[in-house]
Order: sequence, then C-alpha cells, then structure tokens
Amino acid sequence: MCSRHKLLTFAFIFILFVVFPSKIFSQVVINELGIKGSSDWFELYGYEDTNISGWYIDDEGTVTNVYDFPQGTFIGPSTSKIIFIQLTGNKNDRFGDYGETISLFKPGQTEPVDMVSYGGVGEVCLPSEEGSIGRVANVQDYAPTNVWERFSLSSKNLTNNNGTLDPCPTPTPKPTATATLTNTPTATPTPTPAPTLTPTPSATLRASPTPVATSTKTPTSQPTQTNLAQEAGPVENLVLGLRNELNPAPSSSSEAAETGRKFPVFPVILIISGLLCIGGAIFAFVKNAKSN
Repeated sequence: MCSRHKLLTFAFIFILFVVFPSKIFSQVVINELGIKGSSDWFELYGYEDTNISGWYIDDEGTVTNVYDFPQGTFIGPSTSKIIFIQLTGNKNDRFGDYGETISLFKPGQTEPVDMVSYGGVGEVCLPSEEGSIGRVANVQDYAPTNVWERFSLSSKNLTNNNGTLDPCPTPTPKPTATATLTNTPTATPTPTPAPTLTPTPSATLRASPTPVATSTKTPTSQPTQTNLAQEAGPVENLVLGLRNELNPAPSSSSEAAETGRKFPVFPVILIISGLLCIGGAIFAFVKNAKSN
C-alpha cells in the first residue's frame, strides 16, 4: 500500500509541474510592467478570487514600498482578473529605467509571491517608452504563461494577447579564448654518461724466496770420514727439500679437475630413462588409437 501511495504522489507532482506548467506560479502574478516614459505602471493577474488587501509591490533598494494595496482589494474571475495601477510621485520612487527586480509580497512575509527581473544578462530586455515587458499570453484562454517578453506596443489594462510582441534578441555568447598551439621544439633528453668502471688491481702473490743454506767454514781441522758421513745427511735432506719445492704436491683444485674429466654416468642414465618413458607413452597412445 505504501508503494502505491508513493506512486500516486509522484504521478500527481508530475502532472502538476509538467502537464500544467502555466499553473506553477501563484494564484496572483505580476502580469505586465511599463517602466519607461513619464509615468510607470503595472498589472496583476488573478487566476482565482483572492483578497490582496495589504499586499504590496516593492523594488530592490528602496526604503518605502512602491505601492500598497488598500483594504477591500479583490482580484479574480468574480471581480476582475486584471488590476491596473498607474504609479505617481517622484520618479526615483518608481521602477528603474535600466534594470531592477520587482516583487509582489504578502504582508508580514519575506518570500515574494511573484517577482521579475529585467535589464540584466539573462533577464528580460528593456522596452521602449511606448512598449512594456510582460508575460506571453496563452493562445487558448489568454491567461498569462510563465514566459516573459518585450512588447513594442503595450496592452495596459488588457490581456497581453492585445500587445505587439518584440522578442528580446538572443544574447550572443562571449567567444571563448582558445589557446594557440605553436610548434614548440621538444627538448631532447641529454643521455647520462655511464659511469666508467675502474678496474681494481688484484693482489699478486709473490713466492717467498727460499732461504739458501750458507756453509760455514770450519777452521783448520780436517774433516774425518765419519764427519763427512754425518754432514751428508743434512745436505741430502736439503736437496730433497728443494726438490719438494720444485715439484709441489697436487692441490685439491687439480684433483677436482681430474675428477670432472670422468664420464658422467648418472646424467646419461637419467636421459635414457626419460627417453624410455616417452617411448612407452607414445606406444600406449598408438595402441589405444588403433584399438578405438
């Protein structure tokens, strides 16, 4: 049920604001303004019977109201749909000749019942002294619409279909400044030179000099055969030590090199096993294909 009520409410608002746009504004509206010449005037139009006692017309920036409606003032189909008011008094207390906002107020309220602005950008353009600005009349019942236009000949105290339309010119849009593209040379990035690697000197291992045994001369005593034999032992050991230095024992790196030269038995076994598996898979696939 709630959804149905919401749908009906939406449909009512749609019909009110779209199907009947001329009834959007108040039951009493400002209908036409004469703002040029020796005297100013305005019209109100009433869609419904309304007591407008105490209502007033005001413009922006004035201390006193432009016009106050006296007690006992009614507007509408039962009396008169149009009320025409000729303004008197000082011109400074009336409508501005070159632009202003005119509003209709109820007593004690700050929001206007109706208002119109003219003379500015996007507003109704200024009329001539013989003309006026007003709402365009509906062609069906001559009631005013919510469209304001300029009239070259006014229709004061009559419906606005009696006036001569002089539509305001369409404002010319200001040209938008477009940036002019010029062939600006594109800066070519300067390549950054790659850093030069300075080779680090490697340490060179130098063999330590082998100490040479120096023989000390034995004073005058004649060496005996036994002493020669005893001295032969150290000399022979010295010669063997020199041979060991000239023919060093094989290092662990050379042994690894000798081991690396052996035949790679294990990788060969893996390759042969892989080939056998692939061959078995191909044979099974061919056999299944033939059987199917």
